[in-house]
Amino acid sequence: MNTVPKKGLSLKIAVMCAILVIVLLIGTLMTISAYLAKQNLVITGYGEQTIRLAQTVASAIDPVRFTQTIEAGEVDDYWHEVKEFLDRTINETGVMFIYTLLPGYSDEITYFATGDIIGAEWPVDFLHTDTVEWYPPELFHTMDTGIPSSTGIYDADEFGILIGGFTPLFDSSGRIAGVVCVEISVSEVIATIDRSMLVMTLYAVIVVIVFFILAMFVANRGLIKPVNEMTETMSKVCDGDFNFKFPKSSIREIKALSDSFSKMIHTLHAMTDEIQNRSREIAKGHLTKSDEGYTAKGDFQKILDGVDATAENAAKYLDEVACGVILFDTDYRITFVNAYNRNLGYTNLTGKKLCDAISNNAGAVMAEKLAEAARTGEPAFYGVEILLPDGRKIHTNHTMVALKDKAGEAVSFMNVANDVTEIVNTQAELAKRLQTINEGIRYASKIQMSIIPDDAELKKAFLDYSIIWMPRDVVGGDIYWAKNFDDGTVLCVCDCTGHGTPGALLTMLVVSAFESTITEQSHTDTAEVLYTLDRRLATVLNVKNNNNYTDINDGCDLAVLFISNDGSVSVSSGNTNIFVCDGKSVIRNKGQKMFIGEGKITGKDNIKTVTYPANPANKFYIASDGLYDQIGGEELIPYGYDEFEKIILANHNEKHSTISEKVWYSFENYRGDNARRDDFELITFTPKIIKEEDNNV
Repeated sequence: MNTVPKKGLSLKIAVMCAILVIVLLIGTLMTISAYLAKQNLVITGYGEQTIRLAQTVASAIDPVRFTQTIEAGEVDDYWHEVKEFLDRTINETGVMFIYTLLPGYSDEITYFATGDIIGAEWPVDFLHTDTVEWYPPELFHTMDTGIPSSTGIYDADEFGILIGGFTPLFDSSGRIAGVVCVEISVSEVIATIDRSMLVMTLYAVIVVIVFFILAMFVANRGLIKPVNEMTETMSKVCDGDFNFKFPKSSIREIKALSDSFSKMIHTLHAMTDEIQNRSREIAKGHLTKSDEGYTAKGDFQKILDGVDATAENAAKYLDEVACGVILFDTDYRITFVNAYNRNLGYTNLTGKKLCDAISNNAGAVMAEKLAEAARTGEPAFYGVEILLPDGRKIHTNHTMVALKDKAGEAVSFMNVANDVTEIVNTQAELAKRLQTINEGIRYASKIQMSIIPDDAELKKAFLDYSIIWMPRDVVGGDIYWAKNFDDGTVLCVCDCTGHGTPGALLTMLVVSAFESTITEQSHTDTAEVLYTLDRRLATVLNVKNNNNYTDINDGCDLAVLFISNDGSVSVSSGNTNIFVCDGKSVIRNKGQKMFIGEGKITGKDNIKTVTYPANPANKFYIASDGLYDQIGGEELIPYGYDEFEKIILANHNEKHSTISEKVWYSFENYRGDNARRDDFELITFTPKIIKEEDNNV
């Protein structure tokens, strides 16, 4: 039988199979490599993002008030401010959650406050404690050293796959008062990797199917008889019949085809394993703990791989690493110092014991961590300031790890150091600048407090009164002012545009206008006072340059009250509600729709004055829109006026301080976890009726 044509065809098939397999391998590996590289960049970006966000949150926390709250051990206004800020940051950035932790941990860790995750339960109690079992080691590294860090990716059970970023929170003396933690969900990224693995597998299966179709086509063109013989032979093998003479040419075809399939299947399995391993590497991060101990990943694993190779290759690889590496034997003698460290001046250390080679504080800390790694078999993380041989000081972040043989016994130790001086210096500079800014704001708060009337002025006019003045920030745009005259007292209650520092600056202008406008000659006419204030503020806030007007569009809602010595009260109001309750009903004076400071009031006659005759049963209530406009409740709508009126009517016979407390409790309960929208100002009083003879005295 002439077999030459079949041999020639076999060679063609073999070449074609080889080309298909090579193309398949190259295309698949290039696709996988490009995809994994892209995913690795995405994950790295998330890690940097968490650290930046944690630093932003830390910069917004006042270290002095933070420390005072912790020392007091009670929930206070500042705790609520921090809690609201964390909640607001979560809503604006889309992170999973943010929390602050206090140092001094052992078997437990203590919270200061946490942001809430919508739809998930998470402890937000003040000084809540939790076990440290599932917290990543990078958190404690930051808490110990004050150096920001991120975790890479880890599985947080019901919260999914997360990346955590940690940055220290310093008190006013520079000590670490806590750690701000930010965690972002990357479950979708990991899900994308899984979906890609499925796509790659389907891709490989499709290629195999196409290969079979092509092979069948070629077989039908010239190998029908050999294939039939091979099919019959394989059927006998399946039946357990080995008493046959296998055709030589067919054996060659079957063997070539079988080998090609075996290689291809083996390659596909290897590629699938590579996808899974790389996905785990991205998902697990720097070091992963298992029952057998810690497994290194990423660049750290490359270092270990270099050590596991031959001595020559290991030294060559470690010399190329852009961080400091020192190897020790089990007697703590230095066996290798890489080029990075040698360039810093650490030469001639090989063969020396650690305590002799590096005798300063950094050497003592390194020796302690080496002993810890030897004792526990687990990596030791630490940071230390190092004095270099040339006299420079640098901040470094270290990992000390035991290198084990196949039996699990430590055969040597490796210390890996990264220079984080720039990060530490930047953090210190930011903390210093933040402290300066906070000190300025706190001083501004003292200035604003100084213009608020003292109790002596208010007691001259009121039989009983209560005031809750609570800026949303350290300073605010709500203010009240009072001045006593022989025949009574003028009270101004003001809500300026905005809140925080801009609002506070505007209150200074407004109070200055009060001082110059409300005089002995004009204080009893509240309409005249309101009109004059509108004109003066309009002059200050609207600047005229060459017939061009720059309208700041700022001003205030304002109520001016004159409380006469005879117990009567006259009121003129722009966009400010005044409530009067006599125990039987509540009267709401809505005020006129006027924004003071626009200069649009054409005259005093356009302003109404309402006078309430003296009545010992009357109690007056004035609040800014920080109360009425607050969003809350199940339907997330404004607080409004109805509940406020119910409270003041139902508690009319109580002291003003008691009534104010009940209003505040109702407000906070309604607000719930929603952030405060504005400054809060509530003034309540009962006028004092002063007899003429008392006034003369």
